[in-house]
Order: sequence, then C-alpha cells, then structure tokens
Amino acid sequence: MVNDLRPYLVGRRITKAIVLLPKMVQGSSKRFIAAVKSKNILGLSRRAKILLFRLSRGWTLVMHLKMTGQLVLQFPDGSLRSGGHMIPGGTEKLPNRFSHIIFHFDNGSVLYFNDLRQFGYVRLIPDQEMAEFILKKKIGPEPSDAAFSPDSFFSSLKRRSRSSIKSILLDQSVVAGLGNIYVDEVLFCAKVKPTRLAGGLTQKEKLLIFQSIPKVIQQAIAARGTTRRYDDSGASVSGGMNKHLKVYGRENQPCRRCGTVIRRVKQGGRSSHFCPVCQR
Repeated sequence: MVNDLRPYLVGRRITKAIVLLPKMVQGSSKRFIAAVKSKNILGLSRRAKILLFRLSRGWTLVMHLKMTGQLVLQFPDGSLRSGGHMIPGGTEKLPNRFSHIIFHFDNGSVLYFNDLRQFGYVRLIPDQEMAEFILKKKIGPEPSDAAFSPDSFFSSLKRRSRSSIKSILLDQSVVAGLGNIYVDEVLFCAKVKPTRLAGGLTQKEKLLIFQSIPKVIQQAIAARGTTRRYDDSGASVSGGMNKHLKVYGRENQPCRRCGTVIRRVKQGGRSSHFCPVCQR
C-alpha cells in the first residue's frame, strides 16, 4: 500500500479533511480536522501494520486499517486505486456508507478511509512523540531490521516456551508485520507445524523459521500481497501472492510439495493451515 500511494500523495497538500465517524479519530475529531488542513505530505512509510504520513510543521498522521479497513484514492478524472481489505461495494458511489474519513488534496484527488467494521483509526502525533508512541505499541523489529537477529528471536521463543509457535509469530512485539496468512506460509517454508510449542523446537527448526520470515515477507511485497484491490483502470485485481500461497486458504487441496491434503485447524480463534506430512 505504501509503495502504491507514495508516488501520488507525497508532495500533495491536504486542503480539507472530513470526519463522518468521530470514533475513528483518536482524540478530538474537530482538532484533527483543523490540524491536518493545509499540511503537506512530506513522506509516507509504515511501521509494522501502521501507515505513517509525515506531514509538514512537525506532525505525523498515523493510520491503522485494522481488520477491515480500506483506502481508496480517487483521481480528478474519477479513476481509482485501492488497497487494504476488499469491501463489497466499497468503491461504488464514493463517498458511501463505508467512507468514514475523507482527505481532499490540492490536485483534486480524494483519499477515502473506508472500514466495514469500524475498528480502524487515525491519529495525529507530534514528530517528537513518535518514538514513544511506537514504544507504547510494543512493536518488535521489522523482519529486515538488524535488530531482528537469531539471538533476539531465540530469546523470544525461550521466554514463551509453552506457547505455540503460531501464537508467538503473531505477536507484534516479537516481530512486526506478520499476520495469519504469512505465519502459515512461514511455518510451511520452515517445515514446522503451527501447533508445536516453542519449547519443543530444535535449534535447526528455530533457525529455519527465523530465515523463512524475511524470505516470505519479501516475496509477498514483491507480489503485491494477497488482498484484492482496484487498479488505475478501475478493474478489480487480486494480489499476486495468492498464486504463490502454499497452505493458507488451501484446505483439502494437495500440498504443492508432497501431494498430501492440506488441513485446517482452529488455533486461538484463527484458522491454521498446514501439511500433515511436510510439517512436523
């Protein structure tokens, strides 16, 4: 999403913000509207699953799409680009009933923050408070960070030896950005069953998991993820990573490695997919 939005939003000026659902703004929605007006977007990045819009005059707009958030960028000619979670009807007759926060830009483009279940949020934070904000969120290192080392990862597993490896990888304080889909893919790549307890993993298995995390994430980013979106022509396109998924969403289908039927089990309210032969 960051890669898609950056060319169109960096350098643009926010001329107006509209908040249709105040609960999705952390803090006063009136102050938020006044504060973002006339700010330029100087940069766009992310930390874990949080989008960071670096604004002029020392502010950062923080945005989290949570479970069902969607961003739709409408260009002056009416064409669209969208990313995040696919919402049936989410890009029709904008703004629509899913559009809760709207940003207008100086070139006539409009960014709609749609959210089906309304769990997402925006927040405006002074740049000098961003480090504290990230610290309070207990966000761990990115898979590509030097801070994400075998030693730090093995220490996290040791501290939670009685937890399943799936639940540990989903913990954003251990490693940032992994969700249900990619945890299943990482564990398939490492040949480890998601229900295994961390304390029962061999040193070789731990290392394979550590090495598989950046490998899967880099492949997913290069393939533009798994969610459906709308491109410049308005066509609905599926994320290119879908065709590369080995286990997630492939229940009762043959394993791409050995041909055994992929199984799905419930783990902590989530579905885990794995091959009963390839993963031990």
